[in-house]
Amino acid sequence: MRFSIVLFLLLGVLPSCTLPQHYEDFNVLHRERGDYVLTLAPSTRPHLGKNRFRATLTDSTGKAITDARITFHYSMHGMRGAEKGALTDDGVYEVEVDLVMGGEWTISIEIERPGIEKIREKFIIDAGPY
Repeated sequence: MRFSIVLFLLLGVLPSCTLPQHYEDFNVLHRERGDYVLTLAPSTRPHLGKNRFRATLTDSTGKAITDARITFHYSMHGMRGAEKGALTDDGVYEVEVDLVMGGEWTISIEIERPGIEKIREKFIIDAGPY
């Protein structure tokens, strides 16, 4: 009986506690594209409910970009998505989003600047229980 319980834990419960390999590692959400360096950090591990995300935008030399308009788009496969805009005066763009279900979410960050082509970076995350 004890062996059955241990086997159940090892084969059933423990693997379900780990994230699949294709989800983003939230310690290293960093993208470089052209002259942009975008770093995304949550206040906590993404979870069901309200989440605060912070995007830091700099140029390739590390200087903060303060004239951009950042829009966070978030959606789950098969569901209608939502978006929230974020403005800054110091290169840090912050937004609070409500992830209404646990599971795989796509978070896209759209960067718009005057006179420069709009770009979008996409991240796949898993919103688990709090």
